[in-house]
Parts: sequence; C-alpha cells; structure tokens
Amino acid sequence: MLTILHVDRSGYESLVQAKRITAEPGVVNENIETRFLHYESESGENVTLGSGMVYVMNDAGKTVGKYKLFDDLTKPASPMMS
Repeated sequence: MLTILHVDRSGYESLVQAKRITAEPGVVNENIETRFLHYESESGENVTLGSGMVYVMNDAGKTVGKYKLFDDLTKPASPMMS
C-alpha cells in the first residue's frame, strides 16, 4: 500500500492510501502545463488529481515520488516545500 500526500493550490493537505498510482506526462498548451495523477483507493475507486503537489510514500514512510500537477507558465513559480 502507498500513501499519497496531496497539497492543493490553497495549501490544504490530505492523506490517502492507494493501491496503485499512474502519472501522465505533462502537456504544455497556451503557457499552461497540465499533468494528471491517477490512483486506485483502498476501496477500488479510481481517482484523478489535476492540481497541486503530490508526494507518494511507501510502507516505510520513504518518499518515492513527487509530482507537480499544474503550472501556469505565465505566473512566477511559487516556492516549493522542502
């Protein structure tokens, strides 16, 4: 099982358990990069995230993936969490 920490654009954080995660490559269109992350929840529901930051952790709590899901290239980059 994997744990997803999703930090949305307003800073709200949520943690969910996931069985499987798929990240699509980013696509730039009219100065906006769009990237989607899909995951299967514990109950088998398929969920898509399309904005914010996503951190994926394994059973030991180690971060094994980090995804920036949305970026408007016309705006200055916001500081990343460390």
